[in-house]
Order: sequence, then structure tokens, then C-alpha cells
Amino acid sequence: AEYGDTQIKMTSSVSFSIKPTTKKRGTIAIFTQNNPNEETQERPRLTKKQKKLKEDKKAKSARLEKEGITLAEEGKYVKALQKLNEAISLNPNDAKVHEEKAQILMELDEFFSAIQSAEKSISLSPHWSVAFHTLARAQLNFGELELASMNLTKARTLGLRSSDLEDDIKIVESLLEKKLELQEKGLAVIRGVVSEESKNWVTCPGLGGIIKDIREAKNGEN
Repeated sequence: AEYGDTQIKMTSSVSFSIKPTTKKRGTIAIFTQNNPNEETQERPRLTKKQKKLKEDKKAKSARLEKEGITLAEEGKYVKALQKLNEAISLNPNDAKVHEEKAQILMELDEFFSAIQSAEKSISLSPHWSVAFHTLARAQLNFGELELASMNLTKARTLGLRSSDLEDDIKIVESLLEKKLELQEKGLAVIRGVVSEESKNWVTCPGLGGIIKDIREAKNGEN
């Protein structure tokens, strides 16, 4: 996100620890909460063959996830993303892997895709505060300050407590203030132009019409 002379990039390393680089990032404690994928409702009984197949898929998915995280920690984000995509294809309802994928996508500067992955994680685990924090960071990088602020607050409301979260909240609040300041300056400039040009007007149409006429007049002079 960039406002005036302020440019900031936030990347999230929630569930794995990436080796330090020149990028600015925060690190949240590794899953101190309950597993977001724990089943709370009774599922239909499966046959032995179905159960074995499901267990095999979950085991392979878990292995691929682990390999992906190792690659991410080594800074090999493209290969890490490939591993997590394979893991998701085998176990598409794992909220944790979707959240981890969002982190890697942020490292690759694919912020819109990161937002989608974080949102998928939240759809699978609606009360998981870590996923809301990751979503907020992706939205911040994408320039959606208001949404980022809302989801940081949501993460706090759901019980996430970390210095990184509080730092991110302060950063977003600061950027929102700068955004408002720039908007007010922009309006002041427009008002100044309108005030100067409208001295020659008998009547004053809507603001959009004034600006259009001013531009046309200037183009005519040229």
C-alpha cells in the first residue's frame, strides 16, 4: 500500500518461520490455539475402504504441506506454493493449509490471490483469529485499508493477542489518517480551482460539470 511518501509492505509468517530477508514482516506465535480443522460434528460412517482412502489422502496432504513449509522457510516460495496446492487438491477443507498458502502468495507479491486464500481459510474456520490476521495483511498490501482495519479488529475480538497484531493495527490506523489527510488536501485543491474559475460564472452547476468545463476551457486555450 502506498500513500503519499509512505509505502509499506506487510508479509505474514504465522505458521512457519521464514529466514530473514530485506522485506518487512511480523511473526506470530506458531498455532498456540486449537487446530482450526478439528471436527465438531458427527460425520457419516465410512466403509473400511473409504476410510483407508481418506486417511491415505490426509497423510499425503500432510506430508506435502510439511514439505511446502520447509521450502518456504528456505525462501523457495514458488516450489512451496506448488506443494501446498498439491496438498489442497488432496484435502481441500484444511483451513490451515489455505492460510499458509496465503502467506506464501504474499511473499510472491500476489496479494489478490492471497486475499482469496485467506478468505477460503476463514470460510472453513470462521472463528480462527490467525486467518483474519493474515487476511488483513493481504488486504493492507492490496491497498484495502478499511477492510484490513476491520479484520485486524476481528482477529483481536476472536482472542488473538500478539505484539505483531497491535503493531499492524497502529500501522493501518496511521495509513488511514494519512489517506484522509491526502483526501482533504485534494478536496482543498479542487475547491481552490473551482473558486478561482467560478468568479466568471453567473450560475454554478454541479462540481463535476465545473471541473469538466474548466478542463475544456484549458484545452481550448492550448
